Amino acid sequence: MLFAESALLVEPACALIYSAPIEFSHRLAAEQATNFFDERCHLPTPPVHKRPPTGDQWRAEREGNEDGLDVMRKVVARRLEAREKTIDEIITRDALTLLARMSGGVMRELIRYFRDGATDAQLLDRLQIDESVAQGVILRHRQALAPQLNAIHREALRRVLREGTLTGGRDEPSEDELLRSLHLLSYQGDQRAFWYDAHPNVLPLL
Repeated sequence: MLFAESALLVEPACALIYSAPIEFSHRLAAEQATNFFDERCHLPTPPVHKRPPTGDQWRAEREGNEDGLDVMRKVVARRLEAREKTIDEIITRDALTLLARMSGGVMRELIRYFRDGATDAQLLDRLQIDESVAQGVILRHRQALAPQLNAIHREALRRVLREGTLTGGRDEPSEDELLRSLHLLSYQGDQRAFWYDAHPNVLPLL
């Protein structure tokens, strides 16, 4: 993803940012790409929920992670402050938490959900994005995601969730596809160990 003069970022301290899934830098294919950059750093996706169980329990309901959710809330608050608005003027707290959780910690997803929620609230002549508006946005995006996942993708997602890790085999290009499309998300845990989960809006499709 290339961000240049992007509405997704507010005054970044650089001219251009190039981002890629964090585990790309740990793959052999990354060695050549990293030679093009003088400096690079990892910016892990904020974990908006805690690490899920693996094995047969991978379907268990995800538990929210307040630290990660707070990062997403602050992003919204700062963007609104730049326009002399407050969170409570624009969106209810429950709706914001719902959008933050369903974004999976992916900033562009949160901004997209928020933008669509604001549009829907205006069309419904509501003063705020409330939880029912947020749920409608999430459902609409989930319906758009469903046709993108074929049987191979779904099985690859289930396998990663059961095992809690990537297989990394040459016969599993679908894992890379899922990471690039953000259908599969990576998070950095304790001791810089990575863990994976399906995007929260993809999980119900499995």
